[in-house]
Amino acid sequence: LEVLSSIRTVSSFSGEQREWHRYEKELDGARDVGYSKGAASGIGIGMTMLVLFGSFGLCLWYGSNLIVHEPENYNGGIVITVFFAVLIGTFGVGGMSPALEAVGNGR
Repeated sequence: LEVLSSIRTVSSFSGEQREWHRYEKELDGARDVGYSKGAASGIGIGMTMLVLFGSFGLCLWYGSNLIVHEPENYNGGIVITVFFAVLIGTFGVGGMSPALEAVGNGR
């Protein structure tokens, strides 16, 4: 950064190439860190989506299984109602986590 602010001095001593290579070397390290952070973030989000959509599929599969095997007790409306009730409840509990963290920090 110091070189960039005093580029006139660097160019007067013909040091552009040396500083360019030094700057490029530092950028390589930052790029590698960015790649590893991006990969970790992608894997984390991918696993979250796998669990989320896998549980949706499991819930709907089990609901359809109940409808087929116990039609006197279950129908499509009940299964969808329970599915959305659990979904909305899960979002509510997930929304509580920042508040619970604040309460935990207050102790």
